[in-house]
Amino acid sequence: MQKTTLLTIFALSCLSAAAGPVYSCGNGSYSSKPGPGCQRADLPTIGRYSAARPRPTPAPVAAAPAPQRAAVGGQQAAVYHAPAPQPVAAAAPSSRTNSGRRMILEQELANERRALATAQRALTESRTMPKGDGAAYQAHQARVSSLQSDVLDRQQNIQALQRELSRM
Repeated sequence: MQKTTLLTIFALSCLSAAAGPVYSCGNGSYSSKPGPGCQRADLPTIGRYSAARPRPTPAPVAAAPAPQRAAVGGQQAAVYHAPAPQPVAAAAPSSRTNSGRRMILEQELANERRALATAQRALTESRTMPKGDGAAYQAHQARVSSLQSDVLDRQQNIQALQRELSRM
């Protein structure tokens, strides 16, 4: 009996702590303790996962016709139609940000092209080297395959950067 009473008291004290006031202290900073420059935040209760009932708002007189009346059970009831959803245009980045991004992408593209030329040169030189036999040959083949994958990676990076630049 004492255990359940103690457990109930503990649970209730936790609930009261969770329902305590919240204070807003500046930009995006919240606290449970009031401090200098803090104001009590007006936050909705936690745990309401269902949406509130939409309330019909009267439309502007010039923009929409009056609501239609429909007979429901012998009484007149106002029927409101939801307004047509407006397409939301994606906010275009500013031209300054766009031009800065373009410059960065072009610089990365130039760096990747230089790295591709270097990787291709190293691959060509590695292929012309004498091959040898045994362990030396296997090491040479591993180096050639590594250089081939480097060249392929650089080519794919260049294609990705070109695609990104074409989207701008």
